[in-house]
Amino acid sequence: MPIDRERAEIATERPPAKGDGSGALRSTRALWIVHGIDPRSLGVAITVKSDAEVTVGRSDASVVIDDPWLSRCHLILENVGGSVVVRDAHTSNGSKVNGRPSAERVLQDGDVVRIGATLLVYGDGVVEQDDLGLAGRSRALAEVRRSVRALARTSRPVHVTGPTGCGKEVVARAIHRESRRPGTLHAFNVANLVPGLVEAQLFGHGRGVFTGASVDREGLFEAANGQTLLLDEIGELALELQPKLLRVAETGSVHRLGDATPRQVDVRLITATLRSLSQLVAEGRFREDLYWRLCHDEIAVPGLRGRPLDIVPIIASVLAERGGPTLSALAATRAAAYGMADIVERLLCYGWPGNARELRDEVLRIADAAAQVPGQALVAESVLGRRLLEAGFAEPEVAEDAAEFDLTVLKDPEALLALIRDTHGGNVKGFAEQVARATGKPWRTIHRGVYDTLGKERLARLRS
Repeated sequence: MPIDRERAEIATERPPAKGDGSGALRSTRALWIVHGIDPRSLGVAITVKSDAEVTVGRSDASVVIDDPWLSRCHLILENVGGSVVVRDAHTSNGSKVNGRPSAERVLQDGDVVRIGATLLVYGDGVVEQDDLGLAGRSRALAEVRRSVRALARTSRPVHVTGPTGCGKEVVARAIHRESRRPGTLHAFNVANLVPGLVEAQLFGHGRGVFTGASVDREGLFEAANGQTLLLDEIGELALELQPKLLRVAETGSVHRLGDATPRQVDVRLITATLRSLSQLVAEGRFREDLYWRLCHDEIAVPGLRGRPLDIVPIIASVLAERGGPTLSALAATRAAAYGMADIVERLLCYGWPGNARELRDEVLRIADAAAQVPGQALVAESVLGRRLLEAGFAEPEVAEDAAEFDLTVLKDPEALLALIRDTHGGNVKGFAEQVARATGKPWRTIHRGVYDTLGKERLARLRS
């Protein structure tokens, strides 16, 4: 990839996520190329030196990307007082930020930039050689991985917090694997334990202790002896059982229900919850001594909102797990690449209230839809695009007055020229797409009509 080294710094697959040995995590604040038709560009991080300028385009640029929808010089990046400003270089296809046409913008963390069939995300990221099963390149997720590696070397309890669907069990599994303990992770949701039998399920019971107890039975702790036990939604544990859990956490001894003789177990205990245990302590619903025992070492897993750098790696991980075509394979041909970029752009700009679980479920549905369509080149714009629109992944809403758009302006060359300049910075495609959404007409029809109305002379003025 041709690069002007005097004008740009490119971080490729070199920056380590584990830090430099001093404990400090090394990351790169950059505009990361996360999706596109050019496989050589994927994973490249474009950084801009102070008071410098970097250009991105198909040929005459500091960073060259093989994308047929790009102009020779398509995007201009400038570092102004520590802030990165992105400008469209008066291109015919235009540029977008967060799904909307944009001529110029000061980039904020998480901004999604679209040029042609190439998608870039601005943020603080890393290149991770071993993601521990936690796919993503954001600094926030790298901090989680660093905590996993550090705590896996100990035998102390670990408490994992985070919103629903963020991947708390995935973190627990990573801790178990890194700890080198044998067997698999034993995961149980406390809220799903049978009322009235919680103590027996956790700690086991002797024969004849209650109706139906015909044999001695080990509990969850004995079953996980020598391995790792995850107790999810630990805040739901009844107050009267918390002292027994504290005893197990402190001494490793388990008393089966109805059995006075303790049994020693060696269990790596991990707890998780989306609730605030400190708040439950303040309300008198969770023992303070148990809180400090379980929560001294805590890993907070962030939600997916604000972490678009992690979205494409998660998609790639799910597709690989499913054994289906990769994103690169789906976007490998010109016929499919642009439509696939439309889909990934919507996924990047969506808020994901259900976090990684919601994204994973949606990708599985996409994979299922793709598998039902012969010919991958047609998948993106047909089944996948329709599926996402039905699921609510629509393009960003247009202005309220767009529905009242006056189609007669398409017949007035000078008025049309001024309108495209004023509303879309000269971006004909962005203008055509907005008119199409407002009128319900195909955007290609609008696009062709604009070119016919303006003619070569006015198009040249529009691009100047």
